[in-house]
Amino acid sequence: MLSNTFDLTCIVGAGYSDLKVPLTVTWQFRPASSHSFHWLIRITHNGTIEWGDFPSQFHKKTKVSQSLFRSQLLIHDATEEETGVYQCKVEVYDRDSLHNSRPPRASAISNPLRIAVTLPGKVGDVGEKLEEDLGTRIVTRLSDKAEKLLRSKIKSKLKVNSRSQVQELAINSNADIECSILSRSNGNLQLAIIWYFSPISTNASWVKILEMDQSNVIKIGDEFHTPRRKQKFHTEKVSQDLFQLHILNVEDSDQGRYHCAVEEWLLSTNGTWHKLGEKKSGLTELKLKPTARIGAKPFDWFASQPGSLVHAAIQGVVSPDLYNNKLCHSSGALL
Repeated sequence: MLSNTFDLTCIVGAGYSDLKVPLTVTWQFRPASSHSFHWLIRITHNGTIEWGDFPSQFHKKTKVSQSLFRSQLLIHDATEEETGVYQCKVEVYDRDSLHNSRPPRASAISNPLRIAVTLPGKVGDVGEKLEEDLGTRIVTRLSDKAEKLLRSKIKSKLKVNSRSQVQELAINSNADIECSILSRSNGNLQLAIIWYFSPISTNASWVKILEMDQSNVIKIGDEFHTPRRKQKFHTEKVSQDLFQLHILNVEDSDQGRYHCAVEEWLLSTNGTWHKLGEKKSGLTELKLKPTARIGAKPFDWFASQPGSLVHAAIQGVVSPDLYNNKLCHSSGALL
């Protein structure tokens, strides 16, 4: 489970449960890389909340609530750093302990519960442990919502428009190629957008034009590092779900196929990036509009009177959207 919330519940049951006795509950955590438990957070019998000496990452994403014989620990935006073993320790005090410093009358520790926070496609472990000690029964379990999330195979919800299209443009005009995101995964995720190009040639391979990574840093592809190409290609974030590649002054060498790749990334609390998913867009084929050539074959023009023969021909290139062009010939005879 990644970029989701899980909560743990510590339930205290005792033969004197009908009495309102002060309780102190301490939540403990053992990271996956450690062999000892650390004090995470404590709710004392007089109502104060105390944090342990564990890294402050938990301070920003942890909530705790407590009622009679029940304590709940909630951790939101879970990452792999929260993978480990959790347990709760309960201490029972006399009623008059609020006014003195007497030690607890009884205490118990739950069995450990391992929580695995995994990348998409993996399944976390779910467990339920029971322990009875000193007449007090403590149950540590996951809520139904968290258990359902852990048991299910989590997949990225990223979807990108895969429809292919053709753009036909006049030479030296500007082109805008879109990369549209239809849906994305939940959580505080960042996107990386990579643009690719393949020339018209049959066996041409895909080359990277440029990339806007998950930190919004622009990286130019190896084959587009020339000053001229750097000025020609630009990427823009139009909205949260729409990105564009701008191509200036389209020319013959720009004809070909384009597409984008979208990646979802999660930044963990220790500064490590995790890629959750990747999708590719449909192809956009860029073509230049054909130019029309107007020409006349050389023709002979002669006069009946004696003189020199003049040959003349006119050729012109016009845009295809012009019409009613007339071809005019100039000719004459030199006497």
